[in-house]
Amino acid sequence: MSDFDNALLHLQQSLKVYTELADSKLYENMADLLGHIGTIYLNRKDFEQGLVYFRQVVEVYKLQGGGHVYFGQAQAMQNIGTS
Repeated sequence: MSDFDNALLHLQQSLKVYTELADSKLYENMADLLGHIGTIYLNRKDFEQGLVYFRQVVEVYKLQGGGHVYFGQAQAMQNIGTS
């Protein structure tokens, strides 16, 4: 609920697994995970680190989205603006 350190630890471990799988079918899951990590940094007031993850979300969608714009991509761009 507010244990950001513990949440971040588990999300980072999950990100490592997704990265090792490197399965293009999982790009939306990976983008979602990156967004959660970015949100934790936002909640911790670490805006620079949050931006790093939100930008990664946008890149994941650009690389895998086939020119389509997705809700998650728009949400990440909104979070970049908020940061």
